Amino acid sequence: MKKQLFDKFPILDLSKYILRELDMDDYLDIYEIYSDNETLKYQTMGCFKGEQDAKDFIEEVLKAYQDKRFVRWAIEMKGDCKLIGLIALYDINVEDGTAKLGYILNRNYWHKSIMYENLKYLIDFLFEKVDLKLLEVQIHPENNDSINLASKLGFIQKEGNKEISSIRKSGILMKLLNN
Repeated sequence: MKKQLFDKFPILDLSKYILRELDMDDYLDIYEIYSDNETLKYQTMGCFKGEQDAKDFIEEVLKAYQDKRFVRWAIEMKGDCKLIGLIALYDINVEDGTAKLGYILNRNYWHKSIMYENLKYLIDFLFEKVDLKLLEVQIHPENNDSINLASKLGFIQKEGNKEISSIRKSGILMKLLNN
């Protein structure tokens, strides 16, 4: 599983978007996302104070991929080469075939089904090509848009008839099984 993810960065080509590796040239777009209080409202990190924070962030993401700790895709709009969001795959457990997803989108692109389209494509890739068996998302309990998005993608808070740790200290845990 990690071989498909870490031998060569998996670039995914959608009709309107490209999921690709971050590049140092993305720092202004990253800064635009991570310096917006409303975008980070439900995040645990604080806003970036300057462009150097964005550059440092990109360096850390690139190093983490090189160290095989996580994969973070940049969502790029085709045609204008603008990075508008990120999707992270982390806590990858090769033995169990599990991982967690995280995502963030520039506020100017909210409510346009962009994240749904990109996550749907990525989830299909992860289940079909990478052979993941279970994906999880952890969402702040007041982030209704993100909870609704995860539900629309098929993530659930119940497993069979049994409640799964639906609300944790750090948020709501939702799971998606590869059927």
